Amino acid sequence: MNQLVGKKAVITGASVGIAAAIGRRFSREGCSLYLAGGQNLEALHETIETCRKSGVEVDGEGYDLSEMSNAAVLFNRAKSFLGTFDILVNCAGIRCYKPCLLYTSD
Repeated sequence: MNQLVGKKAVITGASVGIAAAIGRRFSREGCSLYLAGGQNLEALHETIETCRKSGVEVDGEGYDLSEMSNAAVLFNRAKSFLGTFDILVNCAGIRCYKPCLLYTSD
């Protein structure tokens, strides 16, 4: 255990599911975290509080990552909180309302 002591990670999609579970596990392993969630802010705050109980530094916010400019905001805030980071877990998803190949960055 404690294989991630001193490491710092940014995890997107961290409100629920796999990303939230990764955050909980990383915190138990000693990793400081910046968690980015989507629409379910209540679940994100629960995940943040659970991770803090492991005794590591944890912060985060909700972001709409379907807007590319929000990704820059997320990483600037993560860098401000963590100083730097060693690990990026990108689990943010989108809901597809048309065939995924028809989506553009616009």
